[in-house]
Amino acid sequence: MHIRDATREDLRFVASSICRIQDAHVDAYPHVYRPICFDDAVEHVSFRLVTPDCFIRVAEYDDDVAGFTIAEIHNIPQCFFKLRQRYLHLSQIEVRPDRRCSGVGAALVADLDAIAKLNTLDRIELNVWDFNSTASRFFASHGFSRFGTRWAKTPST
Repeated sequence: MHIRDATREDLRFVASSICRIQDAHVDAYPHVYRPICFDDAVEHVSFRLVTPDCFIRVAEYDDDVAGFTIAEIHNIPQCFFKLRQRYLHLSQIEVRPDRRCSGVGAALVADLDAIAKLNTLDRIELNVWDFNSTASRFFASHGFSRFGTRWAKTPST
């Protein structure tokens, strides 16, 4: 297995994966997420490919793209309440369904760890919705732990 920077040749794979991920989010939270079309996803990934401090990485398995990550360095200045924060935020990860449980996800997480170390970042952060228990178990098995909890309430009418 080989992890590398994504190229323009990977746009279709990453964009179609993003659409698939987005559909699951729209199904779970239609009041939060909007459907996206393939062309918009291609445009989004094209922009992210050239965004400073953004890393789009793909995993190749048997000379075929098997998964990807999109992560970005966040620099949060110190404020009255918090110290300065520098961390890698993982916004997207997917492994092709036929390549799951084959080490691709673990290799992608190890790659994120290497990026964080290389850039002397404090940590790697990500968000997982409650409906995605598979992702929660995966990340917990790779050393991630809960880091705060986000709560919400719809105002009474």
